[in-house]
Amino acid sequence: MFYGPGGPYALFAGKDASRALAKISFEEKDLTGDISVLGPFELEALQDWE
Repeated sequence: MFYGPGGPYALFAGKDASRALAKISFEEKDLTGDISVLGPFELEALQDWE
């Protein structure tokens, strides 16, 4: 289980992790949907995830 308790992606479960995905970040501070501070390369990375 990737998103279950103790799984490698558990911190993403139930959260809008758009910024974290764009930045390829596992940091708690990036687990937000606020993408207003992202640069063009990060926005392109986020588009690739979509």
